[in-house]
Amino acid sequence: MRQYLSALPESVMSATRWWVALSGGADSVALLHALTALAAEQPTPAIHVIHVNHHLHPEAGEWSQLCQRHADALRVPLVIADCEVLSSGRGVEADARRERYNAFKQVLQQDEVLFTAHHIDDQVETVLLRLLRGAGPRGLAGIPQQRRCGKGQLFRPFLQVSSTTLQAAVEAAGLEYVRDPSNFEVKQDRNY
Repeated sequence: MRQYLSALPESVMSATRWWVALSGGADSVALLHALTALAAEQPTPAIHVIHVNHHLHPEAGEWSQLCQRHADALRVPLVIADCEVLSSGRGVEADARRERYNAFKQVLQQDEVLFTAHHIDDQVETVLLRLLRGAGPRGLAGIPQQRRCGKGQLFRPFLQVSSTTLQAAVEAAGLEYVRDPSNFEVKQDRNY
């Protein structure tokens, strides 16, 4: 999985700590394993993991346990952030995203980097949805690879890799991952 990481800029390599957002899905499991493989090859900042439990699915506790198993196997510290998703009227996806990024901002300190496993399929979905909603040039630029997040930075090293490639790599390695049933519900615009 290491081979799928895009080049990491000096600002990422010189961070004081790396955080990995781990949902338990194939993409984030691939990301965690890719970054720990990189850390085994060369000096990197210390890797920590954050898992946000939104408590939106009956299996959410099991997903947290899976994330703990991955962190334990790789000997990286894990923070499980429990959050309550309150309705804002914008939809459960938007409300869960808001809470997730709030959790990220709480752990990120100055000069730290949080990695997320957004991939090319996410990029296509985002641009398409923004186009359908009438976004201008800024919105149509898609998901940025790097941006500020609280006191730190967010970095997305898989934006050129497909979801199927990441899933195949995780399966080939025999790694356990979550299949979130909400990804198959077509009520949400993104899934439809």
